[in-house]
Parts: sequence; structure tokens; C-alpha cells
Amino acid sequence: MDEKTLKKMFRPGFSTKGTGRGLGLASVMKIITDHGGTIFARSKKGVGTEFTVELPLHKR
Repeated sequence: MDEKTLKKMFRPGFSTKGTGRGLGLASVMKIITDHGGTIFARSKKGVGTEFTVELPLHKR
């Protein structure tokens, strides 16, 4: 995906697929950050997108 799309993809309501969609990545980000984590994405147009999720260690 291009840089413009990459910057907007975690926004609620953002979609490249038309109306009635667009909560997927915003929901994923919310869940991860609610658990103290982070999510990063990098993409190369025409090649693919890589997501890295970091979550804190949980001790029992």
C-alpha cells in the first residue's frame, strides 16, 4: 500500500473497500493497546504489508 494509506489504516471507519466497512484494524489496534501493547506496520506497494505486534510479558 502507498504511504498515504499506511498512515490512515488504523483510523476508525477507514476502508479501501467502500462503505459499511473499516473497523477491522481500528479494533485490532484498540485491543492491542488496551493490553499495553503496540502494533507497527510497514508496506511496500506491490509487494505486501508486514505487521509487528508487541505485547507485554505476563507473569503468573
